[in-house]
Amino acid sequence: MKKTILCISLLMSSWGWAQTNLVSPDKYNLKIKPPDAGQLSKHIDIPASTYTGTFGVDIPIYNIKVDDYSLPISLKYHASGVKVKEIASKIGLGWSLSVGGISLSKQIFGVQDKGAIPNINQVDGAFQPNNTASADHHLALQITGFNSFSPDNSLIEQKRDTQPDVFSYSIGNIAGDYYFDSSGKVVKISPTDAKIEGNSILTDSEGNKYFFSPGNLMRTTGGSIPSSEDMVTTDFVIDQIILKSGKEIKFEYNQGSYQYLSNYYKGYIYPLSCATNNNPEYNEYASLTEMMQERYLDKITFPEGYVKFIYNNNRQDIINGISLENIAVYNNYNQLISNNLREKLFYIK
Repeated sequence: MKKTILCISLLMSSWGWAQTNLVSPDKYNLKIKPPDAGQLSKHIDIPASTYTGTFGVDIPIYNIKVDDYSLPISLKYHASGVKVKEIASKIGLGWSLSVGGISLSKQIFGVQDKGAIPNINQVDGAFQPNNTASADHHLALQITGFNSFSPDNSLIEQKRDTQPDVFSYSIGNIAGDYYFDSSGKVVKISPTDAKIEGNSILTDSEGNKYFFSPGNLMRTTGGSIPSSEDMVTTDFVIDQIILKSGKEIKFEYNQGSYQYLSNYYKGYIYPLSCATNNNPEYNEYASLTEMMQERYLDKITFPEGYVKFIYNNNRQDIINGISLENIAVYNNYNQLISNNLREKLFYIK
């Protein structure tokens, strides 16, 4: 029998050419989602429907039933197509593991938010960045990053960005996006019935509570020297579901790390004037994504039994990468109930 691994997710390409050779030192520090989180986000950003013109494939594996609550485990394929330099998930290229459709991930814009974004007064004339005695001037220095290049400036701080990071979530039958404004208040991009408490507790319309925690620590660098500021968290994992009845479903995780070449660029730089230049500057750089720490699903425990996820480490596209090999379901007496993932997907005679 020949073993074939489907191999998912995430567009990691960067194309373009520059019209100036004034390149910012951190221009190529990319803050992108890892393959598994990126693939799940596709189902939120572009849901399969006749409205979007996208269809999806859903292969059911097992359905956990607790009273009237269902937690289906399935393998999903998003038919938006495989993009250039897209990296496969642990399931396969274009595929994702869905556990009740539950997910929470973060798309970082600019730099990772480590608190509330700056509040800039939008009233005409209210913002006074040129007044050196005002707080607006200091804020402008932080936003532009000018103070970080002044060695004699005693107020050197990390550059702040004004773009809020966007969180994508899916719980129960609700999916949407939100961000935090300058006061720390949750702002829903798409109105839903979900109740959001920070980044750790979400409640669906039925009153079921979902508890999340950070699931990874990663960095993608290229064209600059890596620093601790490059390390970000883009993915959150579900730790526990407390149903409205009080019963619980718990999730356990293993921890791993891996790395892969996420982008490779070749291009020419021309003068801003676009004048004829017989010797244009040639640039070439690579972007490396390092998953410093990742929590991946090992076990789901529910009142009537548990589900065990089994992996192997025979991937060739990612250094130290793993792929899902099987999913086994047991009752509370450790008796095997279901063990058919291999027959469904991973073995071809």
